[in-house]
Amino acid sequence: MSGIWNWQTITATLFYISIVTPLYSVGLTLPTLINGFGKFSRPEVQLLTVPVYVVACVWVLVSSILADKMQKRCLFLIIDQVLCVIGFIINISPAPYQAKYFGLFLVAMGAYAALPTVVAWLSVNLRGQTKRAVGVSFEIGIGNFGGLIASNIYRNAQGGRYFTGHGVNLGLLGMGIPMALFYAWRLNKKNKEREEWTRQQMALPDHERKVFTIEELHNLGDEAPEFRYTI
Repeated sequence: MSGIWNWQTITATLFYISIVTPLYSVGLTLPTLINGFGKFSRPEVQLLTVPVYVVACVWVLVSSILADKMQKRCLFLIIDQVLCVIGFIINISPAPYQAKYFGLFLVAMGAYAALPTVVAWLSVNLRGQTKRAVGVSFEIGIGNFGGLIASNIYRNAQGGRYFTGHGVNLGLLGMGIPMALFYAWRLNKKNKEREEWTRQQMALPDHERKVFTIEELHNLGDEAPEFRYTI
């Protein structure tokens, strides 16, 4: 149960929902959203979905490689969430359809790139195979209720503005961004506490230093004093 009932898993699940709902919103309703512009035939609508996914795919690859190389998950998650926010604001506004189409690119880029970042971020910060497996499974299992949300918030009666759908997604992102920042802040705080503890231990004579057995370190998992969280 430690994989579920810990602050990391609960916090990560909250910002997972905030990003998976926009992802399902794009995946399930992109043709409907484009059709809401009222400018294109059905074949044209289907063709116009292709560039959105192509650009999103490129951004997923680029941002994932950079996040791995820089080991900065929070930075890229916030960038992706902000892209989604901007895209939804454009689409809920009375902007021309060209701007709204561009906004859909931003939403797709942010949502599809943020998903692997969110999963990887929690996974790398949960130590112990069982704890990691349970925690990530809980995050994905509960977080995917976002698909249920996304499938029920876009109403044809609202026309091209889709106030309910875009509004719900903006509300969830308004929750997810502070949760991601809180997660990063708490990880950084814990890393600093462990650095300070290590400095204090190194200042002590050898016989006074706390020495952990391999079994103790294994049981402590990511709470072990030598473990450093990825931010």
